Amino acid sequence: MSKRNAEIFGQILVGLTMLAALPVSIKAQTEEPKYKIDVKWDKFKDIRTTVLNPMQTEQKKGLFPVLFFAGFDCPGTAACTPQEVIFVFLIATDSDGYHGQGIARAIRDGVRQQPYKLIDDGQIDAIPMSPLPVHVFRARMRPEALTLIANSKLMEYQIDGVEFNLTPDIMAGLRDLASRMK
Repeated sequence: MSKRNAEIFGQILVGLTMLAALPVSIKAQTEEPKYKIDVKWDKFKDIRTTVLNPMQTEQKKGLFPVLFFAGFDCPGTAACTPQEVIFVFLIATDSDGYHGQGIARAIRDGVRQQPYKLIDDGQIDAIPMSPLPVHVFRARMRPEALTLIANSKLMEYQIDGVEFNLTPDIMAGLRDLASRMK
């Protein structure tokens, strides 16, 4: 894992820990978004990180849930067009571990996209949001891809044998995330 990927992975773990500390409550119909976007500036590295916090996807096929989040970095404190956007998929596994190849397939508004190999960051034995180990996959994409995905009505994914949809709340969060790019 490169040094920069290790830093992003570290930021992911910090975000997961912060998310676990949030109180859980069920509210009546509200106008507040059901997603959270964090923007943080590292004054020592002079990097602004914008992240859509982890959310559970709508499971279609597979035994365990998938958590999804996304983010990007900008130099300095202002919004920018980032060099890349990172999508992260956390797939819960059993004690036997994950045995897939990390091949992702997507259907955007009914149109099949080309399959692609995800970056495999391995397994984490415990995170606050899951009693099970999770396997971490990342996709690096161009900013234009985030905009296309965010403006879709339906995003369906398959990673190996696990099928899921991005929920309407995740899609709203992705639109908000995309709007924060310059």
